[in-house]
Amino acid sequence: FLKVIRECQAECRSQDLDIKSMAVLKLAYLEMYGYDMEWAAFHVLEVMSSSKFQQKRIGYLAAIQSFRKDSDILMLTTNLLKKDLSSSSHLDVSVAISGIANIVTPGLAQDLADDLIRMITHSRPHVRKKAVLALYKVFLQFPDALRIAFPRLKDKLADPDISVVSATVNVICELAKVNPNNCLPLTPNLFDIFTTSSNNWMTIKLIKLFAILTPAEPRLKPKLLPYLTDLIESTTAMSILYEAINCVVSSGMLDAEDITLAKLLVTRLRLFFQEADQNLKYVALLAFAKIVKTHPQVIAAELQTVLDCLADMDFAIRRSALSLLPGIVTEDSLFDLVSRLLLQLAAPKNRPQEGSAAANAASNLMQSDNSENEHDQAVPLPVSYRMAVINTILDMCSTNYYEHVTNFDWYTSVLLDLSCLSGDIPDCADRIGFELRNITVRVRDVRPESVAAAKTLIDLAFTNQSSIEAQPHFSLIKYAIWIIGEHAHYLQDRPDAIRSVIRYTKSLRAADSSLLAIAMQALPKVYAHEVCPSNESYAQYIANEEYVQWSREHYKTAKSLAQELISWLEIHSQSMVIEVQERSVEFLELFQIILESLVQSSETEVNNQIQPPKLIVRALPSLFNEWELNAMAPSAQRKIRPPHDLNLDAPIDAEAITILQNIEWDLSSDGDGEDE
Repeated sequence: FLKVIRECQAECRSQDLDIKSMAVLKLAYLEMYGYDMEWAAFHVLEVMSSSKFQQKRIGYLAAIQSFRKDSDILMLTTNLLKKDLSSSSHLDVSVAISGIANIVTPGLAQDLADDLIRMITHSRPHVRKKAVLALYKVFLQFPDALRIAFPRLKDKLADPDISVVSATVNVICELAKVNPNNCLPLTPNLFDIFTTSSNNWMTIKLIKLFAILTPAEPRLKPKLLPYLTDLIESTTAMSILYEAINCVVSSGMLDAEDITLAKLLVTRLRLFFQEADQNLKYVALLAFAKIVKTHPQVIAAELQTVLDCLADMDFAIRRSALSLLPGIVTEDSLFDLVSRLLLQLAAPKNRPQEGSAAANAASNLMQSDNSENEHDQAVPLPVSYRMAVINTILDMCSTNYYEHVTNFDWYTSVLLDLSCLSGDIPDCADRIGFELRNITVRVRDVRPESVAAAKTLIDLAFTNQSSIEAQPHFSLIKYAIWIIGEHAHYLQDRPDAIRSVIRYTKSLRAADSSLLAIAMQALPKVYAHEVCPSNESYAQYIANEEYVQWSREHYKTAKSLAQELISWLEIHSQSMVIEVQERSVEFLELFQIILESLVQSSETEVNNQIQPPKLIVRALPSLFNEWELNAMAPSAQRKIRPPHDLNLDAPIDAEAITILQNIEWDLSSDGDGEDE
């Protein structure tokens, strides 16, 4: 290689342009393999200046490949480019325009703009076409050139050569993406071309252009829509059909009242699903996604088509179909759609190891549905797709505050299944936990079921710690712990719940601080409900000042749990996380006092009945049982009028404000000097 490079260097120094040009051609070939040839920039410029077209073409090719935007050699190319643009040979002009389009810089654009604008009136059509296209690159580097060239561009829309018109439309389309308002004066000319052109490529570009211009000029809709509708009904070209449909739906032409038009679009889009080309299915689903925003009922009628796409081999098509489901789901279809998606997650190829909670949940789902999809079983689902499936299920169920959910016990079981099937997808765990907590707070009747589900999740998290896939993620367990704490009176076995949480937090290698903080707030609530198990007992005591008698077994349980909680809290009382440390110290003091009172109350035992201390029966439940936590609307606070004498702008302590204002702050001191 080095030998060849040395040969090329020697040939580049030759005075014979034939030898020099061949050396430059060799270097251009090597440059395509990644070898630098910037050192030969001056030799490239010499070949570009050759009077022979074959050599000039080699020079421009090498310049396009090797010249960089910051190359010093570009300063020497300006005069050469001007000379070639004014050449009598259309070949020299053409190759110069190609070079400008690829190496143009702000400085070159400013120097060559006028010369290039003159070229769009050249006698040769291919020169005019290339000049129009190259002008776009000049506009990007020197925007002021657009103001000068705009009238000439408008004239080129009426050029006798169709390739020049097509190039002009392309440039206008790109300019419209940046600022559509600049291109609105060209609308009449563009519309005339659209209604008379028989070139499919031209039609597609014009439709794309109108899709950009229509939002900026709403008056285009009544003029364009009849032509687009006729085109949609009559064309057999799939590319034109899609662009016409996309123009209607993406430019705001499809109003919510245009049911007939929406049905026409969907009817024509059905043709895409009958084709073998996967790309056509994909773009049709993209169009469905835009139509569903204004006409969900029209897309809902195509539910079977969407379901067929959910079983497609192409996961891009599956994801597009998934995105449609939240928009078309109804109360009647929710159960079937969720079941289908759960079956995809539960297919054998996607299950975790045998014996895990996730595998058991998958088996239960598969047994509950006799129509197993063999294709889904054969294709393992990527994690990203499984995540999309889970989010889609949650989106469908939570739409408009669960308007489609009629059975919240069923939804709770769905969340439990998702928790087991998403153990290796931590991004979904937080949302599943949020949903479980949300329905627990909002729907009173579902609380026994959701509390039981939360307890199940905590048990699974501890028993399946050997497998990441099989255990719920800790961000989900945070919500489960909060639920059993806030609604502990629904728990069937509160001592076991307390011990399960303690075991789980101890077993974590690096316990999450937020999880610990939640657990430290929840377990005292569970304990309070265990030692004083019903609100009625507490209310009776408050009213009649009567003690509730404990059995010997109940006393032992209360004392044992207090001791276990004290041991657990002592572990975290020195935590580096301030919230964990604060809560652990507070409740540690409380439970130490509780344990002392329990020891003293053992002296009151009569006939295996123990009189519990006031602290436990009266004070402890009052910390948690006075009020029930209910869901609040975001606008609830605004409905409460503030008192007329409340002034939020008045200082709380006027004297302190006065003192602070009278302090003279020395802002110039940096604190490093010594007192004098």
